Amino acid sequence: SRSKKVNNLNINTCFDFSIYYDYCNWKGIEPLSVDWLEYIIGFSEARGCWVKRWNKHSLEFSMKDVEYLQVLVDLLELTALVNTEYNRLTINDLSDLEVILTLFLPSGNLLSNQFKNDFLNYIQNNSYGNINSSIPYSKGMVTKDNYWLSGYMDGKSMFYFTIITNNSVKGLNIRPVIKITCSSCELAKEIKDLFPLSRISTKESHIVQFTSVKAALSMVNYLEQYPLRIKQDIQVWFKSIIKLMEAGQHRSTDATIISNIKTLIKN
Repeated sequence: SRSKKVNNLNINTCFDFSIYYDYCNWKGIEPLSVDWLEYIIGFSEARGCWVKRWNKHSLEFSMKDVEYLQVLVDLLELTALVNTEYNRLTINDLSDLEVILTLFLPSGNLLSNQFKNDFLNYIQNNSYGNINSSIPYSKGMVTKDNYWLSGYMDGKSMFYFTIITNNSVKGLNIRPVIKITCSSCELAKEIKDLFPLSRISTKESHIVQFTSVKAALSMVNYLEQYPLRIKQDIQVWFKSIIKLMEAGQHRSTDATIISNIKTLIKN
């Protein structure tokens, strides 16, 4: 197992990981890097939910690509097993929960109201000593200077292109789409405010969309600094096409260039 004492707390992060570091020192284990901690909180708020299963209150993650849930198990050295039949990871053993709870406990570390409220209900129902209903627990704000949004997007985002038939348009009429499905309208608005060129879906107000080249580039630039970890290949694929669009290649009259772009999109 990892073993290292932590002295410098919360370097280069707006999150408070002091309880987590205290836990690592108490257990004699080496803490994860700040970027992984920020990412795990974001991913947890996207894919995690608090449920009661087998008469135990549990934190459960569900995901089609279960190998990524195994990455979480390995990172945090959990004893819980990924259920490949139901595509989920159920964490209800206190020794497993302890390490994750230390990331959520400090006020402001959770950025989604829904997840925060469910977490506080869990704490109150299970008499977890570090926090109770009488202690103020604020919600943090989403920012662009950490991995939280990257983790959230790995759990709740889609990247694709649509080709629109329009004979009056020269070249290829393509629309890039990045879609982030949020747990609430409030969270969607926070993300939209960070990326002014994005927009809130008119039909579903909890969804943020990036549907222009400039809007998509604003997210691509963020992800360049804080890359996705599950959808790395998708990020690279999307960037390669959006950069061609930025250069105006999709408006070319060269049939070979247009054919190559179509092939990239299909791949």
